[in-house]
Amino acid sequence: MNKLLDLIDEFQAIYGVCPCCGEIFHLSDAKFRFPSREKKDDQFLKLKQYENKVVKAEQRKEAYEIRFDELMIMEQEKARRKGQLLAKRRLKEIDPLFSGKGIDPQDVKTIFDPVDFIVFDGMNSESERIKSIDFVAYEPHNGKQEKILKSIQSTIKKGDIEFNSLRVNREGEVEIEE
Repeated sequence: MNKLLDLIDEFQAIYGVCPCCGEIFHLSDAKFRFPSREKKDDQFLKLKQYENKVVKAEQRKEAYEIRFDELMIMEQEKARRKGQLLAKRRLKEIDPLFSGKGIDPQDVKTIFDPVDFIVFDGMNSESERIKSIDFVAYEPHNGKQEKILKSIQSTIKKGDIEFNSLRVNREGEVEIEE
């Protein structure tokens, strides 16, 4: 019996820290729990079951949110394509000059002088790759316009062409991009 009392006395010199609240306690004050021996109606087990249900519900919610985001992106893409198609149909009604010739009106840029339009064929296609650049001009009204258009045509045929990117900075200065 003496040995048992000595053992209990030594247990009072051992301290522990509660994992839940961080409070320090004597080991002799602790109550040991064995989950396999606990009753089914124990509040701790009910709390654990509820926590598991909450975790599973959160996982399902996250999966639904991911799926919702994917569906939203797909629907937005479908709506964008549908809107572009409707815009092209409307442009064909408004602009038979280009649309009637199989040219996407969104590929046409207006310059007015010395040529009226530049067509960047394929600029608004799915591949966004320009196949050709066409200069479009109305019939010249005088000899001067005709001479300028022939000069442009001859320069292009000779291959005397360069492509430079000019950028206008915030101060309004033009810079050549290299």
